[in-house]
Amino acid sequence: MTKDKIYVGSIGTEIIADTGVDLTGATVSLAVLKAGGTEVTWSGVVHDSTSVRHTTVAGDLDVPGDYRVQPQVLAADGSWEIPGATDKFHVSSKFE
Repeated sequence: MTKDKIYVGSIGTEIIADTGVDLTGATVSLAVLKAGGTEVTWSGVVHDSTSVRHTTVAGDLDVPGDYRVQPQVLAADGSWEIPGATDKFHVSSKFE
């Protein structure tokens, strides 16, 4: 996860979640539980060989509070699908 402070409305922030498995050729995304309790799926790309990366766009970080992310992985040949470990980060209100 990023070490920088994240604010509501931030665009271009990289959210990176490690899976601990080789993701070569896999289809990846991030399941997200937003601070307000809304569940969404963010697109993802393989980042290094074991991590999933999502770069935030408008609307992703629209609620202040704690967010939880869980990588979702489908093997290239479709033989297995796994969720990665859940990680969390905090989104701060403006001026917080």
